[in-house]
Amino acid sequence: MKKNELLKIIKSKYWSVDKESNTSYRLSKYSNAGEDYSFSVDGATADEMVADIKRYADNFDIEEHIEMWVEAKKNGVSGVPSILELVEDAKAIAEDLRSLAEAVNQ
Repeated sequence: MKKNELLKIIKSKYWSVDKESNTSYRLSKYSNAGEDYSFSVDGATADEMVADIKRYADNFDIEEHIEMWVEAKKNGVSGVPSILELVEDAKAIAEDLRSLAEAVNQ
């Protein structure tokens, strides 16, 4: 698969794609709770980018994500949703990442 084909697949899953360098892209999306979450993928080839997406999806830790926001709320960050909403949102983010990884792997 070529990079432009891969980028079309990513965009079809409603992800924003911003080029950071010749071989680096930032993928971002809003969660159901309004969190703007993103990650970078590197790779000179589409296959390397797919591997980065799969690795990120596989390593996303729901509990760690929730704990980060609970701690932020304790430290005065405004607009952090309830813990119940954070749990549901983190699960949805994990599912969204898995769905993206599956889509680009085909």
